[in-house]
Amino acid sequence: HLADAIEALVERSQQSLSSDRSPKNPYSA
Repeated sequence: HLADAIEALVERSQQSLSSDRSPKNPYSA
């Protein structure tokens, strides 16, 4: 299901954002 995939992606991105607070953020560039 598309909604399930989006939910999983959001969950993953939130987890990496909260656990990755280093200045070398791969998503900042």
